[in-house]
Order: sequence, then structure tokens, then C-alpha cells
Amino acid sequence: MRCSYNPLPKPGSMGDLPDGLLIVDDRENDKVIHKLIMSLGDAKTDPEGKVFVTRLKTGDYIIDDWIIEAKEIKDLSASIIGQGRTRTVAAQLRDQQIYGLQHFKTPYLVVYGETKDLKPFFHKGSKGGKQNAVIQKARMKARIAGFKKSFLFRFPATRYFEVESLDDFVAWLIEAYTQKVVLKTQPTSSSE
Repeated sequence: MRCSYNPLPKPGSMGDLPDGLLIVDDRENDKVIHKLIMSLGDAKTDPEGKVFVTRLKTGDYIIDDWIIEAKEIKDLSASIIGQGRTRTVAAQLRDQQIYGLQHFKTPYLVVYGETKDLKPFFHKGSKGGKQNAVIQKARMKARIAGFKKSFLFRFPATRYFEVESLDDFVAWLIEAYTQKVVLKTQPTSSSE
């Protein structure tokens, strides 16, 4: 099976994306990729496999006409301010809206995990300690809450969705893939 993907297809075309597969960015969470491949199979090694891992220009997952940016709650706070990364989540979502709306019908941001899972980040040489951790965690929660409040106004074309855990996120991806791709392509039986 020959599958190649041009991350910058011409506007209005789907480029060289393989049809009928759940496309996953190769920089995505290894646990998620592994669980998806264990459940749906690897399209690169199995002709019946439904997961195709490759480098995407924008977004983390593609399901039919959906492009999905996924953030673990622990990563969302740092992504909002660009801490420890080259781009903020806002820049990623702007690219997803621009590129996504040219090539896909529906862009998504899916956040998985709960705020109780937040872990404060301390720079080398800074004071840790329980009190500072509580303060940092409160700041992270406030940053995420502010981001959510302004989300609809900043990214009106992008749908926002939350699930409680990584396993729930994987289950949502599998269900979305099944509903959008597998069931859509199955022939309907007509009654005679």
C-alpha cells in the first residue's frame, strides 16, 4: 500500500491523504497512537489497518472532513502562553482554521484530562514547595478558564470538546472514526 502525504495540498483539494483512514500526526502522544493502532490496526503494515501515522502540517488528527487539535490538560496551560514550545495554542488554532477550512469542513480542539491533573512547572533554581505549587496550580486553572471564556470569540469556526481522560479521548476518536468513516461507507440495505 503506497500512501504519501503532502502537508500543503492545493486549496480545495485533500492533497495526497489516504482516504478512509484515521490520520495521526507522528508527534502526537505515543500512548494515544499505540492505543489507536492496537484497536484499529496500522495502515502501514496491515492492509486492514485504519490508522495512518504521518507528519501533519497542522492539527493532530484527521477523520474524514474533521481536523482535530488535541491538548492534554497538563499541556494546555503551557501552550496558552507558549511555555517550552515554539508556538502557542492560539497560533496552532489560527493555522488550523485557515488551513482546515480550506481543506476540511470542521476544525476541533479536544482537551483531555481534568484540572486536578495539573502539575505546576518550576524553573531550575526557583523555589518549589507546597505553597508555591498551590499558587502555580491556581494560576494554571485561571489561565485555562480565561482561554475557554474567550475561545468562541477568538476561534468561531472551531468546535471545543473536553473529555476526562486519555482513555476517554481514544474512545472518542475511535467512535468518531467509526461514525464518520466506517458507517458512512457501509452500504445500506433496502427493503423490498
